[in-house]
Amino acid sequence: MNPNRLLGQVLLWGGFISAALATVSQKEIDLLSASEQELLNSMDDNLSIPKQTFNGFVAKPFSEFNESDWSELVRQVNAWFVTEKATQEADDVEVETEVTSKVKPMTKDSIIDVRTSQLDNKWSSVSWPWYGLSALVGLAGVVLLRSTARGARQETNRVKEELAILRKSLDRLIANIGLLKKQLGDMTPEAIVNFIDDQCAEDFAEFADARNAMIQQFGLQAYADIMTEFASGERFMNRAWSAAADGYIDE
Repeated sequence: MNPNRLLGQVLLWGGFISAALATVSQKEIDLLSASEQELLNSMDDNLSIPKQTFNGFVAKPFSEFNESDWSELVRQVNAWFVTEKATQEADDVEVETEVTSKVKPMTKDSIIDVRTSQLDNKWSSVSWPWYGLSALVGLAGVVLLRSTARGARQETNRVKEELAILRKSLDRLIANIGLLKKQLGDMTPEAIVNFIDDQCAEDFAEFADARNAMIQQFGLQAYADIMTEFASGERFMNRAWSAAADGYIDE
């Protein structure tokens, strides 16, 4: 895999996961004031209270409760708890009492849910600096992936274009060398030199310039095999040109 593509994926997923963690880094109870958190944390996690007392807990912000309010709520909870406990100890079998049949116990989590639902701003539980940094990391991953994809497309287009050049130049070389072979007996050394310069030299150069496309398309072994044969043919053509330029028609 392309190293840049791998890095882009790591950044993208790392940023995504980090941003997700940032949204849950704080609990809902953290949204409440310090005094409310202290009070709720002091309550037993298994706390059960009657509905009418629960309504009293969530009727208004804790900061507005006075001492008599708290005393009354505590009295209600204690009275209900004593009654419930006494009933449970007296009965060896499950029998619905007047308290449990008419009142469904409420829990500490119920208090927290209602208290936080009444807040004007619930987004403060998100760690925004952490979230923003995570988003930037993820964005960097997206940019890198798009850049890599664009580079890959450009590379693919370049290979296609160079392969087309290889095919065209090789086709022309085969055709022109075949033509040279047919006409060779009737040509002067000067005509042979001109023919090679005009009809073959440019195609040899174009083929050599575009040769790297064969590595991407066919692999190193195929590239080596093809270029070995091509280089051999080019050397023979150069020798023919040199012999013709020196006037050695037989060679």
